Amino acid sequence: MIQTNMNLEDKIQYSIRLIQKAEKLALQYSPDGFHLAFSGGKDSQTLHELTCMAGVKFHAEMSVTTVDPPELMKFVRRYYPQVKLNRPKINMFHLIEKKKGL
Repeated sequence: MIQTNMNLEDKIQYSIRLIQKAEKLALQYSPDGFHLAFSGGKDSQTLHELTCMAGVKFHAEMSVTTVDPPELMKFVRRYYPQVKLNRPKINMFHLIEKKKGL
């Protein structure tokens, strides 16, 4: 049971232990361990850091939408070069054109 009055360090340690405990299950599904969906946002950054701190097997991937802000893509490439960027075969603008609008 999670205590609501935990301080930040206790929350971090609790999260790390939980991730470590879940690794056994993740490895049953894939020899790569955890598949971390990454968006570049604060929640993704936090989960990425906690997963690194836990020392578990994982890889992070980001689904590029082709309309992501350029600043976000520069940030991800600079600070998270290990994140695999999955690019679509057709960009959003061509898809809209092909489907004749939204």
